[in-house]
Amino acid sequence: MTGAAIKGRCGRSPPGHDGTRQRDTPMRNPRKPIAMLLMLAWLVIYVVAIGSLSGRIGALSGWLQMPLYILAGTLWILPLKPLFAWMNAVEPPEED
Repeated sequence: MTGAAIKGRCGRSPPGHDGTRQRDTPMRNPRKPIAMLLMLAWLVIYVVAIGSLSGRIGALSGWLQMPLYILAGTLWILPLKPLFAWMNAVEPPEED
């Protein structure tokens, strides 16, 4: 595509189409890898816990199993909400 074909109504090129390459920046927030490991650990613990209850849940009727598994499939995220908030928190710049 030519530069004229990419330009929008106002005559400016959209971001990333001006011929310059965007450089990859190193990860600035060390909280994200830590949070990812904690999320992975939580999910393993949660899956093992729900899986260990499957014998008891399997003994129930199908109409009772369905809402229990729907709840189990959605409730895992609730304990992670504070972790997401911590992971995405912006720290104020350090003063010299």
